[in-house]
Amino acid sequence: MQAQDPATGAFSEIASTVTTDLSYNVLDVDWYHWSVSAVIPSSFWTPGAVGWRATLQAQAPGSSTPGMTGVHEDYYACLGQSTTTGDFERDCML
Repeated sequence: MQAQDPATGAFSEIASTVTTDLSYNVLDVDWYHWSVSAVIPSSFWTPGAVGWRATLQAQAPGSSTPGMTGVHEDYYACLGQSTTTGDFERDCML
């Protein structure tokens, strides 16, 4: 997991992601479980329109580019209402 430094715009690693090789096929797309547990240091937070925010990105272990996707915690209930991958991406993903 990487966080963006508000002063420089550069991303720095703040935690390691945990992934599995086991995939789940949902709406004809293979998905892989990943997770991270981290406290985001205060230097990465900036004031937002309402409250504070941090910009994060996740990168698969061994990959040179970010691009791991997250879903809302209740994604399974959301999935039941999706009929296409576009629906799922729009309604269920972070």
